[in-house]
Amino acid sequence: MKITRLLILFYICSFCQIVSSQEPDSGWWWNPDQSGRGFVIEQQGDAIFFAAFLYDDSGFPTWFTSLLNRDSEQDFSGVLQQFQGGQTLLGSYQPPATLTDNAGTITLNFPDSRNGILNWPGGTVELTRFTFAEDDNSSSNDNSNPKPDLGWWWNSDESGRGFIIDRQGDTIFFAAFLYEDSGLPTWFSAILNKDTQQDFSGILQQFQGGQTLTGSYQAPILLEDNAGTITLNFSDTSHGTLNWPGGTVALNRFRFAPDVSSDDNSNDVSSDDSSNDASSDDSSNDSSSDDSSNDVSSDDSSNDSSSDDSSNDASSDDSSNDSSSDDSSNDSSSDDSSNDVSSDDSSNDSSSDDSSNDAS
Repeated sequence: MKITRLLILFYICSFCQIVSSQEPDSGWWWNPDQSGRGFVIEQQGDAIFFAAFLYDDSGFPTWFTSLLNRDSEQDFSGVLQQFQGGQTLLGSYQPPATLTDNAGTITLNFPDSRNGILNWPGGTVELTRFTFAEDDNSSSNDNSNPKPDLGWWWNSDESGRGFIIDRQGDTIFFAAFLYEDSGLPTWFSAILNKDTQQDFSGILQQFQGGQTLTGSYQAPILLEDNAGTITLNFSDTSHGTLNWPGGTVALNRFRFAPDVSSDDNSNDVSSDDSSNDASSDDSSNDSSSDDSSNDVSSDDSSNDSSSDDSSNDASSDDSSNDSSSDDSSNDSSSDDSSNDVSSDDSSNDSSSDDSSNDAS
């Protein structure tokens, strides 16, 4: 009898341990009461690459990134950073530089895989996973119908900008974080629908006038309702091709930390020349190196899968499923896009009556 009780107790404790260490879902997160801005969270190993897509004091779209390290089973902490002067939407490649190497500390706590608490310079924000489409978990994931890995993507020869790909069902919520002609950070977003088994297409959009890092809530509006068409094709779960106004870009998954579940871990944070910076040459969130930029956006990142000049910077943030449009339907080409993280009227809003599938 004692042995039976001990075994039951052992299994209960083991189950509790598994639940407590559950990883947060990769992809878009938001606070449905603050639609118009969005957050991207991806965990690899004991690190999280985080980005916030929001707006500066002038109303223009901007982004911040951070590489957070695990403090406890459910807690992660890091330093918020911002970059400037990198590649524009239509321009040729140029590496970015640090704009702000410490915009404040950031902590994340996850009670479960779909809910979290963010503490940062903007205060305490309750986060939940952003649902923008019905997900078909039963769909196959073979070479004829590859489901792209959710999270950060990049081209390792063009470090300093990054891309977020989150697929739910036959829909992809895409965002690119890059730079304006002035050098300031900016972002674009799109909702892409499936055309064939491997192809998705949509319209690139941009928003303005939404919530700043430390300001009170305000809803954004459309800045550009059609910045060009965009298509994505995936040859497998970790490689794809982007066609957009900036040309054709070969994409692959961005590996910013050792991940036992991934075969493609060349972007490992354990490299000598890599700082856990999401975009800078000289990052304070360095997990193992003196001069590392585990940054999707930095020149000097050893987390680069093929290039010495890598910035593990992922940085664009608010998508047109985007947190930033008031009236956004799940259409990346329409002002009325309900699947927008940035719109007040979002039907995928878990708590707001007037919210369409908008994370922002």
